[in-house]
Amino acid sequence: MSFPVFSLVRKLLATFPLLALANGTLADENSWLQTKAQPWSSDIPSPKKAKDFPFALPPTLTLPTLSSLDWLKIMDNCRLGAEKVDSTVRIDENGNPVKVVMQIVIMPRKEPWHFLPLLNVGASKDDTAWAGSADLAKAKAWTALAFSSNQNALTSRAVGQLAEDKSQPFWNIENSNQPAADDPTDPRGIELQPGGIPLYNQQKQLIGAIGVSGDGTEQDEAVALACSSGFEAPQNIRGGNPYVDVTNPLSLLSA
Repeated sequence: MSFPVFSLVRKLLATFPLLALANGTLADENSWLQTKAQPWSSDIPSPKKAKDFPFALPPTLTLPTLSSLDWLKIMDNCRLGAEKVDSTVRIDENGNPVKVVMQIVIMPRKEPWHFLPLLNVGASKDDTAWAGSADLAKAKAWTALAFSSNQNALTSRAVGQLAEDKSQPFWNIENSNQPAADDPTDPRGIELQPGGIPLYNQQKQLIGAIGVSGDGTEQDEAVALACSSGFEAPQNIRGGNPYVDVTNPLSLLSA
């Protein structure tokens, strides 16, 4: 199958790095990831300016973030990963499991309100991923991004583990970081279920996060692991027990 729109986007990104992403134009061009499905929502509002957000960075602070090539690699990883994971909730007419259908959000460390939703990844032409999973994917990405740094890496699962214990600093944290109800570009939101993973560059710097939702929690996390292939956190800074009985499906390809 060819994806002429995606080919055009690749050329634009190569010529004007992150120009399309910064203006939200890629939000409507994710059909290449969805086989035959249309986006769950193509009406993605334009992000507000940085000064409109209470957590905006001071202009003198420069943070590492996703490059244009990083965005493309992560999108490819997500597509390939979703194709490898069997659903735990969806079945065909014969009762056999089918592949997962996911809502996915890629969120950059710098200007996280420029997050990219990849909607209905793996969907057929007459179905979609769960609509409610779009917000969950965004919240998982924010959870992993907002509580990770160059010195520590916490997945949404790890944050959830820390939030279960009253003696831990994250107790009751799910009631914080609530997004503005009237602003769908606000990236904030806390989700303590698996599927949110921080992303790191080769210099071991935090550059963003991925959030995945649409199936069982282990399936969500498996696809998130696939998305993050090549962008894994350094082993020595990983907190909690992030990947319990979950395997990156792309690691099986090179085994």
